[in-house]
Amino acid sequence: MLRAVSPSTVTNLWEKYETSRMDERNHQRTGAPRKIAPRRDQVLVRASERDRFETAPQHRREQTAEGTRLSVSRIKRLLREGNMNGRVAIISEEALDC
Repeated sequence: MLRAVSPSTVTNLWEKYETSRMDERNHQRTGAPRKIAPRRDQVLVRASERDRFETAPQHRREQTAEGTRLSVSRIKRLLREGNMNGRVAIISEEALDC
């Protein structure tokens, strides 16, 4: 059975819902804060796509030079999340003949 609800009740409920949603988005998160922004994750993945033979320790040295200290395991994890799974440089015999 449907009942009529006053517009002010609906408005009050909606405002309460919106306020609680904002609180959920801005709540304090557990764990350590991120060292780099998600945008920098994308930059790291793009750099890895450009130079596919660059290793995680080499990426780490570049990040350290830019002022961000990341562990090699964190860089590997970021690359996996960006669908850049572990790659092994395979050198063909033709390339060695050059």
